[in-house]
Amino acid sequence: MFSFFHRTPVIYLDCFTNAYHAYKFTPIVKASKAIPQWWRNTAPGTTDFDFVTFQHPTRNRNVRTCYGFIELYKRGCIVESWSDFVLKNVDGKCTAFYSAGPQVSTQTLNERGGSFRDYTHLKLVNPWRFKEKTGVQFHCSAAWWSLEGKNFIMPPGILAFDFNNAAHVNILVPKKAEAQQIRLGQPLMHLIPLSDGRLEIKNHFIDREDIDREFYSLKSFYGWRAIKNLMNRNKERERCPFKE
Repeated sequence: MFSFFHRTPVIYLDCFTNAYHAYKFTPIVKASKAIPQWWRNTAPGTTDFDFVTFQHPTRNRNVRTCYGFIELYKRGCIVESWSDFVLKNVDGKCTAFYSAGPQVSTQTLNERGGSFRDYTHLKLVNPWRFKEKTGVQFHCSAAWWSLEGKNFIMPPGILAFDFNNAAHVNILVPKKAEAQQIRLGQPLMHLIPLSDGRLEIKNHFIDREDIDREFYSLKSFYGWRAIKNLMNRNKERERCPFKE
C-alpha cells in the first residue's frame, strides 16, 4: 500500500533595511500578528434559543466570525509605517512632513495619465527591500481594516520580488483634505502572495553599502522590463547547448 504526503510549499520572503529604527520597531510581520485591536476587542456573537415559544434561534453574529476577514488575515504580511507622517495641504496640493526615512516623492498629473485630478499623489518611499527567489507574485493593497479615519486612497497592484525589490506606499490624497497623521507603527500595506504556499518571513538589518550593492536601482531608460529581459537572458545563457 502506498501513501502519499502532500507537503505545502514554502515561500521565503527576506526583508532588508539599513534603517535600524524600522528594523527594531516596525519589522515586517505576518498579517496574523497585525490584526486590528478593535477586532480583538469585539466579543464573539451568540446564538440564543427560545425554549418557551420555540421560535427560530436568534443569531447575533458579528465580524469575529466573518470568513472574509479571518481568511484575509491568515495570508500575507503587513508593512507598518516606519515614520511619523503629517499630510497637509499647502497651496492646493498635499505635502508630507516626516520624522524619519527616505524623502517622500510624487508623480505629476501627466505621469499618472491625467487620472485622479482632484488628488495629490505621494510615494512614501519604503526603507525595506524584499527578496523572494521563485518569482511568486504578491497582491499589494492597503491594510484597509487598520486605516479607519484616514482620508486617502492606496491603489492596489501586483509585485514580484525576484527582480523588483521595492514595495513603496503610494497614496492619493484629496487636495481639499484636512491635515492628517500617520503614526509610527501604523499598519499601511498588506502583501499577499498569489500562491497556496506557506509564507515565511525573515527580517535583516544591513548597512548602506550592502543595500546599494544588493538592491540595485534600475539602470536603464526602459525601466523594469529591460531588467527583467536581461535576467531572463542570463538564465537562458546558463543552459549552453555546447559542451566546453
